[in-house]
Amino acid sequence: CPCSPSLWLFPRCEINQQDMDLASSLLQFLVQQFHQHPVHLVVECAFALYILYLLSQKSYKIKKNPDALTEEEVNECVELWQPKPLVPTNGPKALKLNVVTSSCGERVTVNGVQAVNFASYNFLGFLGDRDIAKACEGTIRKYGVGCCGPR
Repeated sequence: CPCSPSLWLFPRCEINQQDMDLASSLLQFLVQQFHQHPVHLVVECAFALYILYLLSQKSYKIKKNPDALTEEEVNECVELWQPKPLVPTNGPKALKLNVVTSSCGERVTVNGVQAVNFASYNFLGFLGDRDIAKACEGTIRKYGVGCCGPR
């Protein structure tokens, strides 16, 4: 029949019985859902249409430079621009450096004051051991050092 709903859903020249059963069962399901839960079906269809609308839109819109300055405004900005100095004009300020005068251990001497060292990786207590320092010095004298670390 040319007016059957299956031709609207599947507009092909050849329609077999399986397509007819699928289209009629889908149509029956939609009609049944509309009669049982009309508001629910309308809301779901609205959401589906809104999702299709969102999928068809671009994720961003490129403005066609509405805030572009005219040549006259650019020249005025260039004339008014004063660069800030890279170095302060009143001279460099003296940096107060903290000087560590002891070997790195659990306690260090900083500017003549003994303090607890919380910034050390001396987990095993090897730093400050004179035997280990002599062994390291002997190894360096025998094998030398390079600019690259071991890999």
